[in-house]
Amino acid sequence: RRIPMLFGKGYEEPEKKVFDKSKILRLGTEGKWCTFTGHRPTKLGIKSERDHLCEDIKLGLKREIAIACELGYRNFITGMALGADTWAAQEVLRFRYIYGLRNETLKLFAAVPFGGQELQWTMAQQQRYQQILANCDGVFYISSSGNAGAYMARNIYMTDHATRLIAVSNGSAGGTLRTINAAIERGMEIRIINCLKDRIMSTTTLDY
Repeated sequence: RRIPMLFGKGYEEPEKKVFDKSKILRLGTEGKWCTFTGHRPTKLGIKSERDHLCEDIKLGLKREIAIACELGYRNFITGMALGADTWAAQEVLRFRYIYGLRNETLKLFAAVPFGGQELQWTMAQQQRYQQILANCDGVFYISSSGNAGAYMARNIYMTDHATRLIAVSNGSAGGTLRTINAAIERGMEIRIINCLKDRIMSTTTLDY
């Protein structure tokens, strides 16, 4: 089976639950759509998930996901990068079980920049990646080639399909900041978990 793509040719992943652009827009219409962006662990100075900052970020994501659910968001899109994307996806999946939403309307979708992005990661990271994908309600591959443009195309796809963005940022330049700017251009609701090297400073609602 050839997977429909937003850009480029299809990428062969026959065992994944994959939907094309028109189908994913019709899924989970009982609630609003929320997506995530955030730095990778190295950019946050995180060497282990036992670091205090990592634990604080996970708590912040848990709180923001809970707030989004209270506001009627039931569909979440993760970009499946290491760090904030992965932690956010795990928290959404936990909500399904802990809060009895496993068989309700809470859904998780993955927007993957290109197939095989995880092949350079550690074995443990790859195993977690595959576990998350296996529990997603839909997986969408943005590009068939692993170039830098695929990552930003993935970010634009997520902002095009959601109305709320939860960001984990230390203010540095890069893909996270560009995604926040794309969300501003689209008039999205934006919540930023502001963090420095060793602690979370605040959570901000971005007004513009």
